[in-house]
Amino acid sequence: MIKIGGEYMQVAFELLDSQKGYVVGVSGGPDSMALLDILYQAKYQIVVCLVNYHIRDDSDLDAVLVRQYCEDRKIPYFEHQQFEYQKGNFEAQARTIRYDFYHRIYTSQQLAGVVLAHHKDDYLETVLMQKARGMQDVLLGIREVSMYRKMPVYRPLMSCFKEELVDYCQSHQVTYRIDYTNLENTYTRNYYRNEILSRYTKEEKEALYLETLKANQALRKKEKMADTWLAQNLVNNQLSWEVLAKENEQLYLLKRYLWQIDGMPKDKISNALVEGCLKTLKNAKSNVKISLPVNFVLIKEYDNIYVTKLKKSFSYHYTIEDATPKDFGNFKITLDGDDREGIALTKEDFPLTIRTRKPGDVMELSYGKKKLSRLFIDAKVPLMDRDAWPVVLNCRDEIILVPKIAKNKHYLLAKPTLFVIQ
Repeated sequence: MIKIGGEYMQVAFELLDSQKGYVVGVSGGPDSMALLDILYQAKYQIVVCLVNYHIRDDSDLDAVLVRQYCEDRKIPYFEHQQFEYQKGNFEAQARTIRYDFYHRIYTSQQLAGVVLAHHKDDYLETVLMQKARGMQDVLLGIREVSMYRKMPVYRPLMSCFKEELVDYCQSHQVTYRIDYTNLENTYTRNYYRNEILSRYTKEEKEALYLETLKANQALRKKEKMADTWLAQNLVNNQLSWEVLAKENEQLYLLKRYLWQIDGMPKDKISNALVEGCLKTLKNAKSNVKISLPVNFVLIKEYDNIYVTKLKKSFSYHYTIEDATPKDFGNFKITLDGDDREGIALTKEDFPLTIRTRKPGDVMELSYGKKKLSRLFIDAKVPLMDRDAWPVVLNCRDEIILVPKIAKNKHYLLAKPTLFVIQ
């Protein structure tokens, strides 16, 4: 058992395997130095990694402290020096630099994961920031175990407050250094730490922590329900709108469905966005496309709803002088093929035009004229395919062929001489 803040707490052992080795991320501050000493005293197999960002004028002293601790105890030590940064969010860059460094050592040393010193105050800072951003239907705080590029990340001190880790260092004579920039409100997290969480008593922090655990437990139950429902009702990545519309939790179910789309940014799928999608789906009398973030689109088509990546808007218009076979990319001209893709032509029909559809396009069929938009619907052509579908016109600008869908009534009987293959 490890003594922290006057209480005996079993720290780390439930998460970590004493028979395996781990990277320990250490900065020289009281949190990571307490973690390092706890793991060392418990005889874990560890290697220490430190990133010197050279942002502070005394950062070299942090490295000296940690390096000396490791040398005295014969703990393998790795250090990364960082001098250059891109413009933008330093905190995000620093995290990537740090975790990538851990990953390199984790891989090269064939270790079981990385262990970090996040604690209960870090957890609560994250909770407060999440609530301030209005984040909904997300697990609050920091997870005890997560993954980074398939590398397990363990945070075994999440049950400890920072003051308990400081007390541990002082009672165990573990030297540490204070990063003075943590006392400045330059970064968002520092502001929440120094100006908001600092106003909470320990009892209030504990109450917020327990409240968050309860909320996360309820959300995990809700997630399990939604994932079970999706597993039962998702067919070829499509959902039946009729089935979804009957569910009481349809907003969360649709949100969970959108979240599981590869490449979909979760933070951009808000309740307001999903409510708007549901309203459109309910009011749509026919097929509909709904724009989503980062060029995704939600489509309702013949009672099925699905998500796809929005293709770049484009059109084409080609003049065809003769029946010479040629590949145009979106379609090709051949001298043989399926009868539904072929048309009987004479010299008087040339030059042909092959283009994408236009609003108001009409075709003359054996039973009368019909809009191309209705032909596509009747043929159940997916919405995302219609804009690229080839439309063939003769020299008199009459639509004579929409491959696989319809032919002009004057071109029905003769044997096809040219085929337009999509």
